[in-house]
Amino acid sequence: MNQNRRIFMQSLAAAGLLSAGGLRTEFAEAGTTIRLALQTYSLKELDLHYLLPIIAKLGFDRVETFDRQLSVHSSQQDLAGAIADLDTAGIDVTAFYTDEFENDELLTHAIFAFGMRIGIELFTTGREPGALAWANRLSSRYGIPVALHNASPGPGKHYVSLKEIDATLTELESLRVCVDIGNFVRAGIDPIDAIHHFGSKVAEVHIKDVDAEGQHTLLGDGIIDLEGVLAAMAGVGFSGLLTLEYGGNPDDITARISAIGENANRLRKLAG
Repeated sequence: MNQNRRIFMQSLAAAGLLSAGGLRTEFAEAGTTIRLALQTYSLKELDLHYLLPIIAKLGFDRVETFDRQLSVHSSQQDLAGAIADLDTAGIDVTAFYTDEFENDELLTHAIFAFGMRIGIELFTTGREPGALAWANRLSSRYGIPVALHNASPGPGKHYVSLKEIDATLTELESLRVCVDIGNFVRAGIDPIDAIHHFGSKVAEVHIKDVDAEGQHTLLGDGIIDLEGVLAAMAGVGFSGLLTLEYGGNPDDITARISAIGENANRLRKLAG
């Protein structure tokens, strides 16, 4: 039995114990509609084929996935197989994180064509500004915005500070922002302030909770004012994706899946 298959069987058993069925995947907040998704980086060990049944059991019908689980360089055959798996599971890839952008026109056309093929509405990225010139030019042509994803502090990381994000948005004015609230807390920035700061430029919010050391916790067990985050989203008229991400229990995927299910339940209650 290969590793993905073994992990899948253990994980599916864990997911079967959860009570996340019936998770509301969208909710109204101050007259706007916010749609819930799961960032599949939360289960980065699993190939997409094995991941999708678990996501469905967790109650999600939208995901944001990333380069290692579905590649912008996939062959047409592999891409068709992935789309068939998604259709079977009843899951939409609503957003896609990629670090494949380069200052290359043909490559950027190919990336957007991939996005259209799988039906996404948003790319997110941590690539440096110099790699995003063509993404900035082409996003309106394809109707798929590109959002800067703020990173936790660290060597070689981009978009850690509001100042750096502001400078990039000034240079590349069609780009938008994916606000990762946990990463902003790790950078010493109040995510509520960040949401108000970027306002209508916020295309997605990654929701998580962290403790004082920046480690993942269950929603509501950490230091982030989650109700304040939702209020800030309503205050700026946000109507995009609210994407759950969880990286706790890094060495125990079964425990992590159980925690994701609990976070899904807590998010449902938080959203009312």
